[in-house]
Amino acid sequence: MELLSAPENQKAISELRALNVCVCCQFRALSGLSSIRYSDSSVVEVCGEDTLSASKTETESGTPTCPVCMGILQRVNQITASIVEKLLNSGYTRSPYRLTASIPLSHFLREKVIEEKVKVKFKYELKDVIRTYLKQALKGKTESGWDNVEYSMTGGLVIDIVLDYNETADEKAFCEKLINKGIAMKAVKAKSGKRRRGHDNTISNQQFEAALKRIPTDDLISNFPPPKCVNAFAIRSLNISRRPVYVTGKYVKLSRSMSQTPWILNGMRKGDISVEESI
Repeated sequence: MELLSAPENQKAISELRALNVCVCCQFRALSGLSSIRYSDSSVVEVCGEDTLSASKTETESGTPTCPVCMGILQRVNQITASIVEKLLNSGYTRSPYRLTASIPLSHFLREKVIEEKVKVKFKYELKDVIRTYLKQALKGKTESGWDNVEYSMTGGLVIDIVLDYNETADEKAFCEKLINKGIAMKAVKAKSGKRRRGHDNTISNQQFEAALKRIPTDDLISNFPPPKCVNAFAIRSLNISRRPVYVTGKYVKLSRSMSQTPWILNGMRKGDISVEESI
């Protein structure tokens, strides 16, 4: 809790609290100004059990939902509990896994506005915190054997969670404007040959953030005041699947009468069997 007690951080903390920013996000905002290097242990240190307990107490006492994380970090233990339950009941054998989390784009807009107004820098993405606490939650499942399973970016077991949030009308309009700018940028780059043209009108989180950074600070703050959170997030979907397994090999065809695929000519089959059917 040193970050919250440091004298040089008190002004920023007062401003963040006035905006109803949760304890976890206060830590994330202040850690961006510190020399803490990224690691699982530093995530636990920054958003540790004490911090999560304090955030949970805030929520239970009727404190408004955090306008930055939209309540995601106030209820991160509920999210990881849902993932663990789904994983244990999935029937999949224990193997290295990876987590993909879809966070509402409005979250990046909210972070940027708070950063510019309070002069802080958010560190650790929401999905990083969720992933870290998922690891911690699985370590406690010794009876199932999942405590020894490693997290891997190339893991064959994929946990995909989509978090949703009902945006305000202003928020939605602002995000759509940025998305359209991002799509236009993609088209320009594709036309110039710098990258291939996409087949859909979507942009990634990184492209959205890039479009957000191009907006002058004064324009951003004047068009979008410090955000408030009326609604909390919801889990839209939670799926667990295995990555496709591809089998390759070689064969030798020793009969000229065997076709590569079933040979049908004028409705009549030629030959008894084909290579495709044999494999």
